[in-house]
Amino acid sequence: MAKKKTLVQEVASLFRANYRLAGSGWVGGGNEITVSIGDEPKASARSRKVWHRRHAWSGTDLEVGVTVSPSWRRSVHARGLAVLDGLLTTHAGRVVRVGEVDAYPASWVRQGRGLSIRAETGWVARHRPSGTSYHLPGGDAARAAAGLRRKMRNQAVPQEEKDERRRRIREARRARLERLMGKLARHDLSDVGHVVVTRRDSLKAGNCEPGTDQFIDTFFPDRTSATIAEIAAAAGGTDPAGLDERHLTLARQIAAACLAAIGRHRRERRGGASN
Repeated sequence: MAKKKTLVQEVASLFRANYRLAGSGWVGGGNEITVSIGDEPKASARSRKVWHRRHAWSGTDLEVGVTVSPSWRRSVHARGLAVLDGLLTTHAGRVVRVGEVDAYPASWVRQGRGLSIRAETGWVARHRPSGTSYHLPGGDAARAAAGLRRKMRNQAVPQEEKDERRRRIREARRARLERLMGKLARHDLSDVGHVVVTRRDSLKAGNCEPGTDQFIDTFFPDRTSATIAEIAAAAGGTDPAGLDERHLTLARQIAAACLAAIGRHRRERRGGASN
């Protein structure tokens, strides 16, 4: 029987699975994840250049420090909040129920530029039947619930879904992604590849700010926009059947942002033609 992971080991494993790490084929690539227990949310990362002993080769080592709640297993993990939308939850308070939405005052680890991270505090809203979530930095429970409902409307996650079994949730998410990808497929890439997708397009599509910024930082650092052709090249081909829940969510958010940008582009063209 496999030995059960300690809290520190479990959190470190979740961090490794969801955040950028140092990597190198020749030198560097060391990643030290230190998990501390405390009531104050903290997250930091320090990258350090290292050199080969004999050759002029350099690489990067990374030291990460993350602080999680003393009650993390009970207040975070047991509630299914450990990782939502690719963000590691470190602290969560008492739930505030708004209809079918559970809102938690919470803190999570936010990826920044490069390998940097920081602790972010606000509210996490979660739709109980479907498991869909939304992160709101700052704000309050009502605003978090409103943001989640807007996200669900724009991404067509069915409000009436009552079956909480994991298989049904995955099927609903894959079906939604296939519909979005079908809509995109009806647009010839040669016609829409030049359309610029902005951060605002992603937010208009119902995607939350942390998830939007994390995608930008991952694929287009130091950029504020990208064309649909660039996004297609960066994200690669998408086969819904082969995606896990995390990447299903990411693919759905990308597709929704692209469709929002296409709609805006067409409206702007119509407006320009009428002038």
